[in-house]
Amino acid sequence: MPAALRRDVFVTLVALAAVLSKFTPILLANIPFSPWLTWPTHRACTWTAVGILGFMVLTLGYGLVFIKYPHMPVHPGTLAGSMYYVCDSAMLDDIRAAPLAMERTPSRRRPGRDGRTYGFGKMLGVSGQTRVGIDYAEASLPGEP
Repeated sequence: MPAALRRDVFVTLVALAAVLSKFTPILLANIPFSPWLTWPTHRACTWTAVGILGFMVLTLGYGLVFIKYPHMPVHPGTLAGSMYYVCDSAMLDDIRAAPLAMERTPSRRRPGRDGRTYGFGKMLGVSGQTRVGIDYAEASLPGEP
């Protein structure tokens, strides 16, 4: 629902495909076939499952053709990649302050759990230089997603 409110078409389509995928096992496996008793039910379930699978394939095709993924200079799954993308970020101040905040507050809040959104792409770092990385959404350059 939040993706639809943000008008993010691709994320909404993927979420809808994920919801519809929950019904495919029921449609494909639980209909016994008997020509004189269940032919209309069998045909309806078969074509509904085909429609759902077709929607999933179209969503995948839309993602492959129309979505431009950002260039990633370093693989984010490694420790060095994580450090590369977080370097010069405003999030580092929250991470540095976390041990002091945990000592003072009994709630033990972790940094980043305050409802802020994050962005990935070209950003303006804390030092004032343009960089590729992850930061709070309000720190992104004007005109960048």
